[in-house]
Amino acid sequence: MLEKISRRSFLVGGTALTMGAALGVVGCAPAGTNEEAKASSAAIDGGGAETKGMQTLNAGAELNFFEPVPGTVAFVSEKIKDEDVASTEDCDVVVCGLGLAGIATMLAATSFGLKVIALEKTGSYNVRGTGIGAPDCRLFKEAGASWDEEEILNDMMKASSYRCNADIWKSWFANNGEAVDWLLDQVGDKLTPYLGLGPNGETTSEFAGVVTYREDVRFEEGMDGFAEVAIEVANSKNVDIRYNTPACQIVQDDSGKVVGVIARDEQGSYVKINASKGVVLCTGGYENNWDMMCENMRREDLCVAAWRLPNTENTGDGHMMGMSVGGLMDPYPHIMMRDPGASVASNAGNKGLTLPFPRVNESGLRYVNESIAPHFLANSIQHQTGGHDFMVLAGPDLETIIDRCSYRNYAMSAARMSPKEVADLLEPIAVRGETVEELCEATGIDAENLKKTLARLTELHEKGVDEDWGGDTEMFMDYSSGPYFAFEESGSCLVTVSGLRVTVDSEVIDKSGMPIPGLYAVGNCSGEMFSDTYPHDLQAISHSRCVVFGYVVAKKLSQQ
Repeated sequence: MLEKISRRSFLVGGTALTMGAALGVVGCAPAGTNEEAKASSAAIDGGGAETKGMQTLNAGAELNFFEPVPGTVAFVSEKIKDEDVASTEDCDVVVCGLGLAGIATMLAATSFGLKVIALEKTGSYNVRGTGIGAPDCRLFKEAGASWDEEEILNDMMKASSYRCNADIWKSWFANNGEAVDWLLDQVGDKLTPYLGLGPNGETTSEFAGVVTYREDVRFEEGMDGFAEVAIEVANSKNVDIRYNTPACQIVQDDSGKVVGVIARDEQGSYVKINASKGVVLCTGGYENNWDMMCENMRREDLCVAAWRLPNTENTGDGHMMGMSVGGLMDPYPHIMMRDPGASVASNAGNKGLTLPFPRVNESGLRYVNESIAPHFLANSIQHQTGGHDFMVLAGPDLETIIDRCSYRNYAMSAARMSPKEVADLLEPIAVRGETVEELCEATGIDAENLKKTLARLTELHEKGVDEDWGGDTEMFMDYSSGPYFAFEESGSCLVTVSGLRVTVDSEVIDKSGMPIPGLYAVGNCSGEMFSDTYPHDLQAISHSRCVVFGYVVAKKLSQQ
């Protein structure tokens, strides 16, 4: 029998979010004012990101959950009356949300000469990460880098077990070069791009048959730097950006065409914004809506130790607005972008833990090739007893251990850090033992099994071949003597990536598969591209779909 993990229990079999559940939320408080709801949650289950230790049974194993901070749902299900609307305005396009998808869509639409009003729920834009996947952009062509698009497509189909829309992937292939080249032209020389290739220009990495495509364009200034420049450019083209102004409800005409939205402005008044060409939902995922995640996610996928979120207000507003006018959602179970590298000790992501050092489960057994793509490693970690594992190192000190290994060959951001910087990240969360027995007593790892595992890792390191899992023996070491260091790890979640089902032009479709006129979804509010797991083996595809399909939508609307 399943124990409740909180007042918001999981569905035993799991079902897609029903219209009743989705539309039962009313009210449109400004972002960040959900104090009553937060207080209620805290009184019952500890509240938000401080909720720890909640357990349920999954095939006899206890799973621990660490909830994200709850956000404020802006969507209003009951029809807002005309007399409650304080003002009405007109534009060509309303963009709802200013994450990367909203920024790209807004900038593109403005660049194509459209009058744009951009609504953002919070007081700032919201971005994260580093790169934008773009195998066909000019920078890679100039560098002589190329990929087999058919091979990538086949891998992406397999990653989703063919539960995705191949035509949308083909549209992404067809448009990513044009869209990213356009974007680079817009930001000009205000940013410093570089390519996510390997240290010797490698275009791919392969371990255990899993190919990772290193085809993302990154900026030395980071995504924050990119966002600031993109918004500066959009402002120079007279875009109308309104912060602390969430979209609450979609407006349709008598034919069912979407013709605008109703939003709540900074003063708390409703404003109706008519959009002659269309409404674009760019509201992100729903990772700050625990009820919605419990309805739509596997238990195992929520068994994480850290949430790395760009903000705390991604509550599924766009998903619910789309469904309220007949939009169709991706089927259950939904997925989120997951990484390894969450420290159980600190309940935070740690870049040092993303590196492919040897891992063992609590039984002291190695169970995976640590060098596979991050989402596969995260899946494997969360599948272990208790949904956790331990990264185990040995050597005189952390900086020396890290300096001796091959971590610089990998694509994760820690690969660009110095050994001392990585060691400084890991030191506060390390458990140290002078002997294996001391380490196991402190961590609960089975000592006899760990001794055997470490002896085998030492042997494989000396051979230079991982005969057990096919991993990178240059990330192994001599475990014959201490001191020993262990780091307890679980999954690290970023954002949900399932959403409203769309066409190749990002038009939201209804249950008959037909587009809802005037309604579009871009980024993590949209669906159709991923199933089962987010494919980190294609670098920065989430950011890429934001840019590519934001550009595609804007171009389409400019031609109407």
